[in-house]
Amino acid sequence: MTQQEFAKNRFDERLRRISAGGPNTSGQVYAGVAEAAAAGTPMLSVRMPRLRLGWMKFVILYPISLAGAFIIGLLAVVMARFVRVQSFGGALAGENADLLMAMDFGLALGAAFVLRWMFKFQEHGMQIASTTGVVLMILSMHNFVHRAPEAFEIAFPKAWVQEVIVTTKADSVLFRGLSIKS
Repeated sequence: MTQQEFAKNRFDERLRRISAGGPNTSGQVYAGVAEAAAAGTPMLSVRMPRLRLGWMKFVILYPISLAGAFIIGLLAVVMARFVRVQSFGGALAGENADLLMAMDFGLALGAAFVLRWMFKFQEHGMQIASTTGVVLMILSMHNFVHRAPEAFEIAFPKAWVQEVIVTTKADSVLFRGLSIKS
């Protein structure tokens, strides 16, 4: 028998085995001991269901993910300010407000990056949503301190909370240490 005839016979055998539906054919997954297939004993055949999200992914899950990324941005600022206040002190307004705001922004972007990575929000839209959350919270976190000082006194020093209330205006935007109220 020549090499070519041997290859053709082997190919024909393989086609017969595939058409008969033997092991590892027809896209089935077999569970069991490998020797069972060689001995010819039947094995458990399991078809793995495919998860088809289709329209639901874009209509329901994507907006929820965007909202989650936005909330990650908000929480990243709170975490960054907590770390900065505990480590270096400093208020939101007054002397060195620009530097402290830039420090908060950098820490918050780093925290948002880590949180997005942890929750697997790596798409471009998720990055924009979390960055938007960071920027909005940097500009308006003092409003939350005005509305719920007791809640902030649990995590932040009482002196810091009182300083924020005294140096900023409620319902305003804080930019470069100045409360801009419309």
